[in-house]
Amino acid sequence: MSEMPELESVMSYRFRPDGVRTAEGEQRRITATDLRSFSSHVDPGLVDGNLDQADSGDVLLHKDLADDLDVGVGDLLHLEFPGEQQSTFEVIALHTETSIVGPLVIGFSDWDRLELSNQVNLVTAITAPGIELDQARSSLESNLSDFPQVNVKNQVEYRESRAAEINNLLVIINVFLVLALIIAIMGIANTMALSIFERTRELGLVRAIGMSKPQIWGAIFLESIIVAVFGGLIGIATGVVVGSVASAALPNDLISTPTVPWITLVIYLVVSAVAGMLAAFFPARRANRLNVLEAISHQ
Repeated sequence: MSEMPELESVMSYRFRPDGVRTAEGEQRRITATDLRSFSSHVDPGLVDGNLDQADSGDVLLHKDLADDLDVGVGDLLHLEFPGEQQSTFEVIALHTETSIVGPLVIGFSDWDRLELSNQVNLVTAITAPGIELDQARSSLESNLSDFPQVNVKNQVEYRESRAAEINNLLVIINVFLVLALIIAIMGIANTMALSIFERTRELGLVRAIGMSKPQIWGAIFLESIIVAVFGGLIGIATGVVVGSVASAALPNDLISTPTVPWITLVIYLVVSAVAGMLAAFFPARRANRLNVLEAISHQ
């Protein structure tokens, strides 16, 4: 790729999940790349320091991790690597980038010295002046045709692939949500059916004094909807709290800024109300089919 005239600059990255242990005792993801050229390919969101003079023995540290470890630019950071290897690095800069690299970024010379891995996980490229993106991509795909394991993506496609990691998790959660909704409908239906049976005499009396069948339908539907919506509100409140705690516990390179999908939650609340109506259908139909005289004499 670096020899292609369509590309002005090419930079590679190596990742190792849980590849390093910090002083706090937790294992962290570590990345290797060319620190001096990193800013030309990816905006690191530097909040302190710079990478112009980065060299062997330097580490680029995420600001959140730096706050946790109480270190800053110029401080020494002691790290433990697989194979009981230990090494001390100087913090060269603090960054906030989370889409490409992890919380710790070192140079290739240190990576090779520690023998962490020789596999390249990601490559970024900048097109040469005067070269259209489609032209560079077509040439790149042609040159990489012998490497089917390599996927060529632009920035938009890369962002979508990262978002897909979360979306796949959400699909699984939504499947369980549907199963929970079905169970809830069955539970509300059973509760309403039992309520109709226990209130047979009451239903007979209100029918005898003039309550119409549509009013019976409405009363039972409303009661079921109240139960369903109340359960939905409790579920939403619990889910927001638990989701916030879970997102805060996940690594910043997976979820950097959690948001609450209010529109989706409102839709779920409406679905809860509809589910309540569905659960009340058969109990309400049974209530309207009761014989008034038999219902009044029911003990």
